[in-house]
Amino acid sequence: MLLREIALHSSAGILNEGGNAFKDPVTKQPLTKQNATTEEVHVTVKELEKRMGIPLFKHLTGSAIYANKVTGDADVVLDPVDYINVDPKDDAKTSQNRFREWLTSKLLGSGFKDSEIKKGGDGLSIMSPIPGSDEFLQVDLDIAEPNEGKFSRWSKRGEPATGAKGAFRHILKSAI
Repeated sequence: MLLREIALHSSAGILNEGGNAFKDPVTKQPLTKQNATTEEVHVTVKELEKRMGIPLFKHLTGSAIYANKVTGDADVVLDPVDYINVDPKDDAKTSQNRFREWLTSKLLGSGFKDSEIKKGGDGLSIMSPIPGSDEFLQVDLDIAEPNEGKFSRWSKRGEPATGAKGAFRHILKSAI
């Protein structure tokens, strides 16, 4: 029943995902490219990685890990333990929030403006320039629970043969 509901909502256009965090205040239209190619996603994430000075590309997930896909955003899942010292006595949310603050400072320090960074869920969305164009791509830096990065990347990878989004896997996992 749950999968049928997901499919119905998705096909009806109710479940909007990917690339909708940054909108023009007047027209309400997305300010980021909604049909970015795999190549555009890859060069954008690699450029963001250089700009921030931290590894991102190896943590890419979602549809952009597959060739010849089109997407409205780039999904990167980061595990706090790969970047900062995580106190084992802290709960997951505390560590994730501390890491989000660290990421925000890295973004601001690399020249991003507050208006190009949005907090959402367990991560940040960035309006990142697509190299060689005047367009932007939404890059989602999702923050996994400490030591759960590998599983989170797997669960958000999507399924290219069926077109199923990784988000469907998360919804199903939550229902179980």
